[in-house]
Amino acid sequence: MEGPHAIRRDEPRGPENVGPPRALVIEDDPQQRAVLVHVLKVLGFQVEEAADGAIALDFLVERRVPFDVIMLDIMLPFVDGVEVARRALAQDPELRFIACSAILQGENEELLRRFGVRGYLPKPYSVEELAATIQRVSRRVPRQVNALP
Repeated sequence: MEGPHAIRRDEPRGPENVGPPRALVIEDDPQQRAVLVHVLKVLGFQVEEAADGAIALDFLVERRVPFDVIMLDIMLPFVDGVEVARRALAQDPELRFIACSAILQGENEELLRRFGVRGYLPKPYSVEELAATIQRVSRRVPRQVNALP
């Protein structure tokens, strides 16, 4: 039976699939992080934030917090986005990363693709581009995302 919060993908029902879809925003720029967190909340996600790669790895590798989608900046302090994706996906290949970067190209993009990153958004991107990528990548999609043109 479907809940009021999300359109479900073919994932087994478990405690991580109850309630609104969950997103992790990994972005070191405070303004960009705040805007993305706000947009994802408006779209219906419950959102957690990580300001650097070390915090992201704590969520994803140490504590194994379940997320439906993970927005990943590539240029991060302490541990860069490529390494975050590599380590997290080595532990759980089902994680749904969307890599976001103004410089996502060439070898970084190829590395991320080999590690299993499922989506790419070059910065800057629009809400419509974000929503379309979320629809394609996320385990669960809030109904508000599907309402966008």
